[in-house]
Amino acid sequence: MPDVLIRNVPAADLERLDEQARRYGLSRTDFLRRQLHQQASRSLDSVAVSDLTTMSELLADLADPTVMGEAWS
Repeated sequence: MPDVLIRNVPAADLERLDEQARRYGLSRTDFLRRQLHQQASRSLDSVAVSDLTTMSELLADLADPTVMGEAWS
């Protein structure tokens, strides 16, 4: 498996990354490996205004108390 070397990372950034890794019980290397994997796995698709408009039209009744009441009864 290839290696990655990143130079000139500010010390303050490394301290914050180390703290995040500690919270997950991971080493810095394991934490960064997971972060890189998540980033690499993200979709490159973009969301257009038309997509958001369509979604808001499809979900408009979520603000309707009657609809929501019936959904949970």
